[in-house]
Amino acid sequence: MKKRADGSRLKIVLITIGAVFFVIFIIIPVVFSLFDGPQLGNVALIPIEGAITGNGDQEFGALTVSSKDLVGFIEDAQDNLQVKVLLLEINSPGGSAVASDEIASAVKKSKKPVVALIREAGASGGYWIASAADYIIANRMSITGSIGVLSSYLEFSGL
Repeated sequence: MKKRADGSRLKIVLITIGAVFFVIFIIIPVVFSLFDGPQLGNVALIPIEGAITGNGDQEFGALTVSSKDLVGFIEDAQDNLQVKVLLLEINSPGGSAVASDEIASAVKKSKKPVVALIREAGASGGYWIASAADYIIANRMSITGSIGVLSSYLEFSGL
């Protein structure tokens, strides 16, 4: 009787190992292939940090970002089939109006979803770029908005 019990245990163990192998290496890959692989997606993280310039020149030692570089990053992400979403991580007080418009135009042309995440500041040109995105996420303490220039003066000529 002992031989039969050991033989049947070994048979059960081998069948279990075979079934696990079959599920892991045959069934799961076939199921994923039916749905075009696991839909985890990929995100292109594009940081926009510092003052926005046309060519990335330093301004008084301050951190700057080039519109040429950013437009190139956006176009590369657009062309990459593995990228599903573009995430613009913005921390910028703004900068050149022309450079900001170039980046915003590239964002608008994107056929993939674009999310703008405003960190500390997304002001002026930084907010202009964010407004071209499909979604804007900002912390309640982030500095956002202020596109354009506001000027005021006092008028005393009638006195």
